[in-house]
Amino acid sequence: MDIKFLRNRLCKVIQKLWEQIFPIRCVWCKMSGELICRTCMKKIIVHPEICPSCHKHSNCGKICSDCKGRYPDLDGIMIAFNYSTLVKKLILSLKYYHIYGISDFFAQKLSLLCLCNYLLFQNIEYNQILITAVPSHRYRRYFIKGYNQSELLAKACASQLWVNYQTLVKKSKNTSSQASLDRKKRLTNLHGSFKLASPLTNSIKTVIVIDDITTTGSTLQEIAQCIKNSYPHVRVRWAVVARSNK
Repeated sequence: MDIKFLRNRLCKVIQKLWEQIFPIRCVWCKMSGELICRTCMKKIIVHPEICPSCHKHSNCGKICSDCKGRYPDLDGIMIAFNYSTLVKKLILSLKYYHIYGISDFFAQKLSLLCLCNYLLFQNIEYNQILITAVPSHRYRRYFIKGYNQSELLAKACASQLWVNYQTLVKKSKNTSSQASLDRKKRLTNLHGSFKLASPLTNSIKTVIVIDDITTTGSTLQEIAQCIKNSYPHVRVRWAVVARSNK
């Protein structure tokens, strides 16, 4: 009998046993069956399309003409959900409690968000788009958390959109966590902390940077500037799960 077939059957048996011992429950209401049940899913509110600077309505999340000076290197942002208590719970469960299945749910929504953005695919082909993630410092990734939730989301999105994923940017400084700082300190905390990790091919025209949450927009601008310093012709767009006002 085929070894691959036996291995797949064994994995399914182990998975079923695991689910019987530790049944899947909704992160919010604890109902068994799914990580986010249908009732709780209805409570999640879709975020409107806005300019990432002034937060006024903007088609496809592009930078409005009045704010281009503040974010000169960023071409637009796509935000999936309002940062409600439920969405915050889901993000924290993925970010700190190793509930990896949430990344599949978020990645599906981010992929759909990208597909609905007509500016993203304007005058370019799928092979001219690259997806990358907001990097975490190697110390935090390997010795504190053990993984990077933005990378999980980005790789899942790339797979669902059938576009390439690349670790394009690396974090060269182990800065303080943005979540632990107030708004004023967040604006300067990441300055100069990102560098290119690998070169882009000449065919790439748009880079989509995936992250879980944005607040001040400082991470957006720092990474966009890092990319545009070497590739000024490339459009840099952001896709995040939610936006916090804090």
